[in-house]
Amino acid sequence: MVDSSDSKGSSQSPLEILKRTFGRSLKNLSRQDKFTLIALLGQVARNSERNYSLMDAYRELPGENISRSLFQLLPQLSENLSIQNLLDLCEKLIEVIKEES
Repeated sequence: MVDSSDSKGSSQSPLEILKRTFGRSLKNLSRQDKFTLIALLGQVARNSERNYSLMDAYRELPGENISRSLFQLLPQLSENLSIQNLLDLCEKLIEVIKEES
């Protein structure tokens, strides 16, 4: 899980940490991969009562192929996501998609 304080001792929100850590990777995803990631995040949130990761959600996608960059990002995001910041991450992805339109 991501620590919410940086080396200077200032507190950052989980979304700020995710943006700093994964922002470039998320922004470089294709539009389709961003929508797929939003769907995967929703699936994880829906299954929050059990130990359910983004990779579990990916395995349940019916016939969905995702890019190598998204596939490689899923385990890293799974290690750093908590239920509390799933919605924030979805909102950030939607914001990025809107900026691209």
